[in-house]
Amino acid sequence: MKQLLIIGAAALVLAAWAPEDTTAAESIEEAADDAADAMDEAAADAGDALSEAGDDIEAAAEDAGDAMDEAMDDAEEAVDDAADELEEEPTE
Repeated sequence: MKQLLIIGAAALVLAAWAPEDTTAAESIEEAADDAADAMDEAAADAGDALSEAGDDIEAAAEDAGDAMDEAMDDAEEAVDDAADELEEEPTE
């Protein structure tokens, strides 16, 4: 509803400033076209932002997975080292 009011107001402004050989209908059509173009551009920008956010999330998930793999490798190595130390200790 708000968009229709904005389009109507824009049409009235265009009609007031339009050359005398331009009809009100042409001015309204031009305003509607401009509004549609602006909405298309906003939708495209939003799509680009969502795509970029998706790429960022994917990269972050991949980094987290790599960090988890590295932490598991470090933990396994620590367990192996601890087991080796226990085997090397003399028994009394």
